[in-house]
Amino acid sequence: MGNGTMGKYKILLVDDDPQVLEVVGQVLEDQGYQIIEESSGEAAVETLAEEDFDLVITDLNMYETDGFTVLEKAKAQNPETMVILFTGSDHVTLPTFARSLGFDDYLLKPFGLYELSEKVANCLERLEDNRAMADRQGQGEGSAYPC
Repeated sequence: MGNGTMGKYKILLVDDDPQVLEVVGQVLEDQGYQIIEESSGEAAVETLAEEDFDLVITDLNMYETDGFTVLEKAKAQNPETMVILFTGSDHVTLPTFARSLGFDDYLLKPFGLYELSEKVANCLERLEDNRAMADRQGQGEGSAYPC
């Protein structure tokens, strides 16, 4: 998959820190992604009710509506949507913790822009793999699973 396909990916970026929104949003837009930014969990939940996204990148700790709520809404709206968690909480079990809650990946603040780009690309690649697998199953290949 070449860089030409990036424009079709729609990403919802959610953080209550305007600087994070500005920097991360600009980096991802420069890479050709379509970005919609929300500065609160409440606004993100409303946006998710109206639109489908390929990827949601959300801060964990936000006032009132947190990243868990955004995750739940994103997955309820479209289970194939990938969700990356931003967090400032450095915890040894964070990878396990994030995955057990249903996040597809996470970034520990402060993070490097290269790391951000890598994680976004990896999640979108997994999304494509999942879609390809669903297409194959939808066409009858491998749809009979032994119990």
